[in-house]
Amino acid sequence: MEEAERLCQRIVIVDHGKVIADDDLRGLERRLPESRRLTVDLDVVLARDPAPDAAAPAWLAELAREPGVEAAAVAAGRLTVDLAELSRAPAVLAFLSAHGQPFTHFATERADLESIFLALTGRTLRDQAA
Repeated sequence: MEEAERLCQRIVIVDHGKVIADDDLRGLERRLPESRRLTVDLDVVLARDPAPDAAAPAWLAELAREPGVEAAAVAAGRLTVDLAELSRAPAVLAFLSAHGQPFTHFATERADLESIFLALTGRTLRDQAA
């Protein structure tokens, strides 16, 4: 799937012999609801309140109660935040700064071809082979 994303100008998705989508990658992405997930790589070395590896940072529960935040979790130094609207992302970054939690990178997730295929067909490629 990753190769198709990089190499193909047009992608056709076939489900049980029927063409269900024929578009470029951006066109296929537009068929899905907009992703509202923000991922942030935390700089745990510079954090004002570093948490032990197994414990959640002290500010995580507070972040989960912020307006527009539907869920927040930290694993392996990466914060994942599901937002009601992506426009809340700057507020999350400001929250981290205000709570002394530096970060090295942040990004919003976009759909990949596999998630598009799953959304359109209701199953993964592995399910197709079974």
